[in-house]
Amino acid sequence: MKVAHLENATGDSLNERMANARALENDGDYKSAEKLYLRLIKNKLTEIQAYNRLMIIYRKQKQYLKEIDIIDQAIGSMGELMVRKTDNKKVRQLSLSLGKSMGLVDRKGLSVFDPEPVATWKKRRIMAVKLSKKKKK
Repeated sequence: MKVAHLENATGDSLNERMANARALENDGDYKSAEKLYLRLIKNKLTEIQAYNRLMIIYRKQKQYLKEIDIIDQAIGSMGELMVRKTDNKKVRQLSLSLGKSMGLVDRKGLSVFDPEPVATWKKRRIMAVKLSKKKKK
């Protein structure tokens, strides 16, 4: 079933744009859906659903290198979102000592665990690398 009115629709809200892209994806128009998802990612710093759907599209099309690139981009954007730089030295020191005491941060100040979308994306990246190596053989 081809949804003609969705091809030219821009959608006013984020949810409408996601719905338009998802409808195109369900119709098998992966190129148009990919463009919409990339536009969503470009317009908004972090859109987890758009990253996830792009990863799925690339996996379905067996474009593992593109999938790896989008995973790296997603992890990077989530990292930028999670790491808040502060100019206040005292706040930084208190946050670090609290993180160490709770076991969330190692000696160097690096996070011991990954928050949920990042952990899933890292597992997905490992699988995509394996699949891309298989494809080359």
